[in-house]
Amino acid sequence: MVGEVVTLPERRIVAPSQSLIVPRVANEFDCYALEPRDYKEAWTIAGKIVEARMFGKFSSHEQVFSVILAGRVRGVGAIMALENAYIVGDQVAWKSQFIVGSVLASGASDYLEIVESDEKRAMCVTRRKASHGGTGQERRVEFTIEHARALGYLNPPKEGKKEGSWLTQPEVMIATRCEVKTARRYYKDIISGMYEPSELHPDGKPIEEEK
Repeated sequence: MVGEVVTLPERRIVAPSQSLIVPRVANEFDCYALEPRDYKEAWTIAGKIVEARMFGKFSSHEQVFSVILAGRVRGVGAIMALENAYIVGDQVAWKSQFIVGSVLASGASDYLEIVESDEKRAMCVTRRKASHGGTGQERRVEFTIEHARALGYLNPPKEGKKEGSWLTQPEVMIATRCEVKTARRYYKDIISGMYEPSELHPDGKPIEEEK
């Protein structure tokens, strides 16, 4: 009948981290339909990605597979994990934006942001909600060029290598490192085991955990 309103049934889409109920519309694309449902499918998808040479930063089928599994633990899809991860030694490392984003996405933080930044120093502020294990008070964390130097970030490049971002973009790197330091100090339970590449030795051992 012309003008008749048709109510379509709801469809349940199961995401890696949560279940969502969304109304089904015409030509809807299920964004999780291509996600692997078990380790066999994950292994197959990893092989296809290697064949396609989509992510050259991973050297093997096994590395791609490992990153997909690591992403699933974090509640993200295969491609998002591959876009945000690296392999350092025997450890999966993550982009700093992904680490900080994991904190913000958790709902535990009212905010986590840089309030002061230059090429010598950055200051980050955050407030963890009392309902998520915090005190509800604002906390401040500082990271300076001296911290970076002590951690070896400012060491000159090896012969034949280009200068890294710490030498060419110190203000950006100091601010980024300050955000991650804040996340690690006040949201350990959320980002446990997550490191950015600069926090790891070539063998994958965390730098800051050395005493």
